Amino acid sequence: MPINPSQLKRLEILNEGFKTSVFNDPVGIPTVGIGHNLPGNSPDSITDLPGNPSYDDVLNGKTPLTNDQVDALYENDMNAAIANAQVLFPNWDSLPIGGSRLRIRGN
Repeated sequence: MPINPSQLKRLEILNEGFKTSVFNDPVGIPTVGIGHNLPGNSPDSITDLPGNPSYDDVLNGKTPLTNDQVDALYENDMNAAIANAQVLFPNWDSLPIGGSRLRIRGN
């Protein structure tokens, strides 16, 4: 059964939090949204969001994201992670939802 980001969102929010402003994660990496590692991803992941926020302004804490932008960022991140998992594991969609299948985040 295919998995989609909305199935994982509540779990991810419990694990990662939901922050509209940049914060340092437990190991000091600037993060925003639902666990989005800013330096580990392309600035386009921010500037391509609705409203085209400035990557530097978000990174420097000058501009928070809106809730809708956080949702879009999460959807983009998770769709990319699911696509990568499907390439690495051709039987991905036939695996049960749970366990290691939920560990698809790469950022």
